[in-house]
Amino acid sequence: MVLLSLFRSRLNVSGPAPRPGLLYLVPWFIIGFLVLAAARSGGLIPTSLLGPIVISAKVLTVISMAALGLGVDLRVVGRVGGRVTIAVVVSLLVLIAISIALIRCCGSREGPLLY
Repeated sequence: MVLLSLFRSRLNVSGPAPRPGLLYLVPWFIIGFLVLAAARSGGLIPTSLLGPIVISAKVLTVISMAALGLGVDLRVVGRVGGRVTIAVVVSLLVLIAISIALIRCCGSREGPLLY
């Protein structure tokens, strides 16, 4: 993320970009993810809370994906043209194929996901 942000700031053609701080370059959710991953790895989260946390994470993921999908304006998608629409569909199909391949290859430790 930091490398992508630095690269993006160098493409700014409106003049020399000020050197942004680390908190500007890294989104807050990435920092939160790293903090929580460190807390889990360090054993700071009690085992009794893991079940409810996993269920909550699955539910929140489904809600966020639905919100992203509901936020798409189909009229705008129709206006961008067929080539862009085909590129998006192909990229989604590739992501689905990679996901299914990884699930089959690595297996699931938790059983079926929330449906």
